[in-house]
Amino acid sequence: MDIRYIDENYNTHTEFLELIECAGNAESMTYAFLAVLGPDLLAKLVGGAFDGASAMMGSKGGVQVKLQNYARFARFVHCVCHRQALLGAAAVKGNPEIEAVHFSLQKIYALFARSGLRLEALHDAQEEFGEALLNPIKVGDTRWLSSELAARFATRCVSSIIESVSLKLA
Repeated sequence: MDIRYIDENYNTHTEFLELIECAGNAESMTYAFLAVLGPDLLAKLVGGAFDGASAMMGSKGGVQVKLQNYARFARFVHCVCHRQALLGAAAVKGNPEIEAVHFSLQKIYALFARSGLRLEALHDAQEEFGEALLNPIKVGDTRWLSSELAARFATRCVSSIIESVSLKLA
């Protein structure tokens, strides 16, 4: 969640809050946000941006409504970056070339991320080729940078990926 608050000198600050291992209902997410924000920051909260999920944005029981019980004047919006990612995903949907690249990147991630032995073989091949020891990056449909980061990983490690896959096939 991106939040915006005003300090005692009336300067505006924007921060990104990350919740780890938070249950998926609005009540538990609200308590997690309250714990992360703390009373000082919560009193200064003027707004935030969410991913658009109903648990977050719901007008009757979403986190935004519950947070407004503590920060009356805060206003919340659908995150612009998330909306851009959704737009980008919709714009390329149906483009077979882009979908093929996306599918391939997902398969590369699945191949190595779900097996410690395969990941170890990838790291061995990366060392052999003098590449940095990198792990494959998961591709998400709604994360605006994940496809680019996954493609960069694959490009930097293409030799070691081919080598580690061919060793397993041999």
